Amino acid sequence: MMQRLNQQLHGVGQNGRGVTLIEMVVVITVVGVLAAVGARLVGSAATGGQTSQQRLQLATAADGALRRMARELQAALPNSVRVTTSGSSVFIEFVPVLDGGRLRRAADSAGNGNPLNFEDALDNSFDVLGPPVTTTGSSELVVQNLGNDLADAYGGNNRRSGVVLSNGGTQVGFTAAGAFPDGTGSARFFLVGTPVTFSCTPAADGTGQVLRLSTYGWAATQPTAMPSATQAVLLDGVAACSAAYTEALANLGVVAISLSLGQGDATARLLHQITVDNTP
Repeated sequence: MMQRLNQQLHGVGQNGRGVTLIEMVVVITVVGVLAAVGARLVGSAATGGQTSQQRLQLATAADGALRRMARELQAALPNSVRVTTSGSSVFIEFVPVLDGGRLRRAADSAGNGNPLNFEDALDNSFDVLGPPVTTTGSSELVVQNLGNDLADAYGGNNRRSGVVLSNGGTQVGFTAAGAFPDGTGSARFFLVGTPVTFSCTPAADGTGQVLRLSTYGWAATQPTAMPSATQAVLLDGVAACSAAYTEALANLGVVAISLSLGQGDATARLLHQITVDNTP
């Protein structure tokens, strides 16, 4: 057997025929082609796995940002959400609620209590009915926010500053600034902070951002330029974005947000709908 193997290696078999140079070249060529194809397949699989991982990272980051936006919008002052687009940038503004409750509209049967007189321009305090309220830092009072000219927190006709809590949070005082608009039957009030904006400024190369802008003050018309605002980055890698606000029902609004992230093969697109309560 060893003799036969040696004969084959030296090109001499029992039939007198060995492996020719052409056959060796063909075998080497085929092996080379197979190796190249295999390497290409392995490379494609590795690239595809890396792209999938990048997509997952983008989607995870975007999901976290959208969830935070949803939490804040769902806790916003009723009828305070407004959305506008400037060029390719999108702005979603709202008023954050710090606390709230029900106010006394009339004295009790014994004539006791401190009700809020909506028609008295000098009235500057009222009793809280139910649990006491608390706030940290500066806050303002908003009563009956309808989001229109009749009662608009941004315009200020139903908003008062100088809020002071007394009697353990069972009485609210404020700076008088004229009569309030007609009160609602629910007599709800809110202690709020200054407006907040989520701004999305995309870039085609996937370097855009979603920012949270705050401490820029009140404006009757929704602002799109806030140079003095405090900025916090919520999301990087934004290639495109859009948003729309619709009032699905009388006391229900829906904010629809679309985000496109990344560039090239490593891209992800997310759609999110946020329901907000507009009961004043």
